[in-house]
Amino acid sequence: MITPRIPILTCLLTLSLSLPLVAQRGGGGGGGGGGGGTPPPTPDIVFCYGKINAGTKSLWVMSADGSNARQVLGEDCSNAYPTLSPDGQQIAFTKTRGGVSAVWVVNVDGTGLHAVTPCLYVAAQWPVRVVWSPVPAPDQAPKLLFVDLPDPAVVRPQLFVVNLDGSGRTQLTDEISGVMPATGYEWSADATRIAYVTADSLWSPLVVADLGVVGGQLAITAQTLVSQPPGGGTYGIGWSNAGDRLVLDVRAVGANFDLWLIDLAYPQNPVQLTNTPDQERMPTFSSDDSRIIYWSQTSTGGTWTIPAVGGSPVLVHGKANTPYHRRG
Repeated sequence: MITPRIPILTCLLTLSLSLPLVAQRGGGGGGGGGGGGTPPPTPDIVFCYGKINAGTKSLWVMSADGSNARQVLGEDCSNAYPTLSPDGQQIAFTKTRGGVSAVWVVNVDGTGLHAVTPCLYVAAQWPVRVVWSPVPAPDQAPKLLFVDLPDPAVVRPQLFVVNLDGSGRTQLTDEISGVMPATGYEWSADATRIAYVTADSLWSPLVVADLGVVGGQLAITAQTLVSQPPGGGTYGIGWSNAGDRLVLDVRAVGANFDLWLIDLAYPQNPVQLTNTPDQERMPTFSSDDSRIIYWSQTSTGGTWTIPAVGGSPVLVHGKANTPYHRRG
């Protein structure tokens, strides 16, 4: 599929930001690092702090076990669905204030805050995850993957990529019913493919698409419809760092969300990892693929982890929502 380049949107977004760097004890480990002039360790997980429906949300990072939790950005506006760069030194996220949303990047020490895509049409309706490519894409450039509307009059979200400096904003998909908004998309480890969920119906078909360079720009060159576990369809996707396993949050009958593991070589044999009323959402793999990190979308909430082969969940941080484990 050859898709046209979409010009960068030009709407004004002016934010006055407070950038504290605060150490706080995580829910599953020791206190924040960095004492005595020692730099804090490279973070493994980025998350939003507090309730998901809060009008303002701060950005935090922490180690995989919940230790070394520290605040990166404060709560002057809504910071949503962050992801870490492969080296763990930067965060990409959606920031919304005054009805205007945009893709932003900030260093994990709170410096270097800047807008990448000045305005998003879609985020006024849904906060969206901005996913950093684990390695450069086939056009040899690191990319950010996100959902937006091609036009404000169109209500069918599509997938876009953009270079880190804001150039090369390109529409990848042209799904008739659009792509599932918010979090239903992810890169393969080598950034030559993407997996995403369409918004055709409650079934939410799952697509794996090959990427290539067509006419000098990144484009989808082939697509495969992937069998899914039983239920109402997939809403969140994590892709393993080695091999071709996907972890999915799947809406079951009765509106619960459970975690399932599929191998793209044998998607007809899914493995159910959870079966609880706790609404396990937005899973990602740990760096060694041995565990799954996810958000419990319940009244208690928090970030949890479970062995990738199934087993007992362990609380990582009781106040961390919408977590993302870095890749690369």
